[in-house]
Parts: sequence; C-alpha cells; structure tokens
Amino acid sequence: MTGLEDAAHHYPYQLSGGMKQRAAIARALVLEPAILLMDEPFGSLDQVKRNELQKLTLQISQKTCTTVVFVTHDIPEAVYLSDKILVLGTDMVKQMINPLHHPRDLNSSEALNFISRVTRTNTL
Repeated sequence: MTGLEDAAHHYPYQLSGGMKQRAAIARALVLEPAILLMDEPFGSLDQVKRNELQKLTLQISQKTCTTVVFVTHDIPEAVYLSDKILVLGTDMVKQMINPLHHPRDLNSSEALNFISRVTRTNTL
C-alpha cells in the first residue's frame, strides 16, 4: 500500500524523507490498528512529497477503514485530509465538520471559503 516495493532491499539510511515516512506508516499498519495517530508527519517534506503522502494517507484510511488522528498546523492540509477538524486555542476547542466531498480541490471556492473559516476560528 505504501509503494515501497522497489526499496525493499535498502537500508534505512538509504531512504529519502518521503520513503522514511512511508516506512513509518507501513510499520504502524502492520498491527492493523483501529486508530492511527500521525503527529505532523509531513512537516519536513517538500510540497510534492507532502502532496503524495497526503493522497496516500487518504487511500490507506479508506482502504483499511482506519481512523486517522492527524495533527497539523497547516490549515489547508487539515481541510484536505479531515472530515472533522478540532481547532485548539489557549482557552477553547472548536470542532468543525468539513463540508467538502472527496476528492477535494483546495483551489475551489468552497474549499477556499472553508479554509478561511477555519483560519478565522484559529485566530479568535
């Protein structure tokens, strides 16, 4: 599922950052968890690899019926990946239901409006 077949003979130090993230996801999925916790897993990746792994995360979640709890400071990433978003502030927690359907286009007017709403909630 993670697309690492061609790297099966590589040592960890020979893997790129994206491949290391894929390996970490594969290690977690071996246990067939009901919930997968991902704490800013793509923060150190370039945008191209980040986008690839976001799509992979959605595919894996849908294919395995695994709930993913994804921590991020990147609001567009949260909007792209999440069905529910929890905005955490110093003195508040706000839950927002994502109204967008899959596949999501973050450049659509609906997505841009929702990103703006989440951003405004985050700054209250």
